[in-house]
Amino acid sequence: MLHLTPTEWIVARVFYSLLAIISIIGAISNFTLLYVTIRSKSLRSTCHLLIGLCALLDGLHQIGQLVQFPVLFSAGFIDSLVCSVIQLLPEIGAMGGCACALCIGIERLTAVLFMNHYRRLSGSLLTIHLLLVSGFGGYAVYLMTAYYQRMQLICAIPAPFHGAAAALWGRTLGALILSTIAVYCTVAAIISKRAEVSSATRKSFRSIFFVMTSDVSGWAITIGLLHVSAAIDITDEIRFIWRYGCGLFVNAGIAAKALIYYSTSSEYRQAFRDAFRRNSRLQKPLKASTFVSNTVEINAFEAVEFILMFYSSWTLLVYASVIRAMIHERKQANIVFYAIYMAGSVADVISLINVVLTYCSLTHFLQLRILRTQIALRFSIRTEDTMQSVSFLIQFLINLAIVICYVAILLGVRSNTKRRESLCHLKTHSRNDNGLHSITLIICTVEILTLVLHIVIIKFYIMTVASFFQVFRRISIFFSTRLQISFTL
Repeated sequence: MLHLTPTEWIVARVFYSLLAIISIIGAISNFTLLYVTIRSKSLRSTCHLLIGLCALLDGLHQIGQLVQFPVLFSAGFIDSLVCSVIQLLPEIGAMGGCACALCIGIERLTAVLFMNHYRRLSGSLLTIHLLLVSGFGGYAVYLMTAYYQRMQLICAIPAPFHGAAAALWGRTLGALILSTIAVYCTVAAIISKRAEVSSATRKSFRSIFFVMTSDVSGWAITIGLLHVSAAIDITDEIRFIWRYGCGLFVNAGIAAKALIYYSTSSEYRQAFRDAFRRNSRLQKPLKASTFVSNTVEINAFEAVEFILMFYSSWTLLVYASVIRAMIHERKQANIVFYAIYMAGSVADVISLINVVLTYCSLTHFLQLRILRTQIALRFSIRTEDTMQSVSFLIQFLINLAIVICYVAILLGVRSNTKRRESLCHLKTHSRNDNGLHSITLIICTVEILTLVLHIVIIKFYIMTVASFFQVFRRISIFFSTRLQISFTL
């Protein structure tokens, strides 16, 4: 176990603060790129789908950096089993993201070498690429499970790989990075020598090449520095701090991908604008015989439903592992709460984002801002669904209560950590551990019941919203035909 001095902890926290900020920006930008890929009908080629898959995997990878957030408050040591469960998806994202970058290069190489047969082979190639990415993601899971060791650790990205698995993980990533560099250099050389390559393909590859230069350079610098830290003679504490500094490069490279696509590709720039140009589209006047379809709204709700159900199921797995650890080892009660803290916090954030988006969608859809007729009829309807407002208020109060409980537990853990350094408060330490165990178990149980209820009712909720839109559509069509009002939604 690491034994850092107060000064070393301060340096580690400074580096991690920078890493966390970059990771948050990167997760948002990559999930935005994924959203644009899903929404845009022009981004449906094999290359674009692989880029969207890379954005998903990179976003999961950068979320994994935030699991270490408790390191800012205390020692942050948790059980290796809990860490492995929490980091399962981020590790798949890290390894799968590198493999996906290689697959994009192979796909571009295939498009350049076999231009006449590319369209016919694109479907089969996409399947092969997906299997390749899945294989590397599965290999990461294999390394986590085959070399697993029970210990206390700080849950960083490399932490779930124990013993020889850490070296295998680093070598695999290094091999993927070197292969990616070789493939992209080959594609660049072929494009520069072949005059029959279209200008659209050249522009597309230029954007991808810039993005992969940022991505691969970040990975190469990070892996190189990690190998340097393993080769030189330094203490484990300094090596631990070194890893936070190394992580800045790869996360910065991943975070810049969406910005580079937007800056260098006119196709992606237009896709971004179309995906977020909602208000201008809603303000265009329509004829009395037409009405804005709610297909896009319902598809958005279905996407939110899928994401929430997927993440809720994964969070249930985390909570189950936490309860198992708490039942079998009561002494771990002051450590395993970090898993509840991180999984619960991310789930609450996603839930609040969903509520806010739903609320905004309904109010935008219900606001008939300007209704013009021949008699200059002008009025505005501002209505809100009562159930939606009540749901928003209830979720806000629940999340506020959970945050208060987490703060209380966090303060308890910090006080217990300080008392553990002294040998004169053994009875108080034991009593606080038991109380902390009870509070943590209660919160975990409540969270599980909440998630189960959420999974059960979410389908009914989506169906209710869809029915609401259908009813509102019929009412709007009725008034538009009777009053001959031109809607501006």
